[in-house]
Amino acid sequence: MTAADLLHLAYRMCNFSAHDLIKAGVLIADAAGNPAIGGSDWTRLNNDPMTFIIKLPRDRLDKLAALIDDDKCIDPPPIRATIDGCLEI
Repeated sequence: MTAADLLHLAYRMCNFSAHDLIKAGVLIADAAGNPAIGGSDWTRLNNDPMTFIIKLPRDRLDKLAALIDDDKCIDPPPIRATIDGCLEI
């Protein structure tokens, strides 16, 4: 994985709405179409995205991976290197 790949992953994960994730089948919706409270998935995603990914059932993990790879998603701004070697957007 490159720095650009990591930034791409982080950018996409930070920019999904609950609606995007429900529509893709990653989150379960309640009767009103909001993220189901019982599973705490939406809260976990926002508080600890790595644990969310680790605990996500395989079928929904595959759906999340497909959503991240979806070419219709907006890509992050290009990366350029700074003088000290750090990355900036």
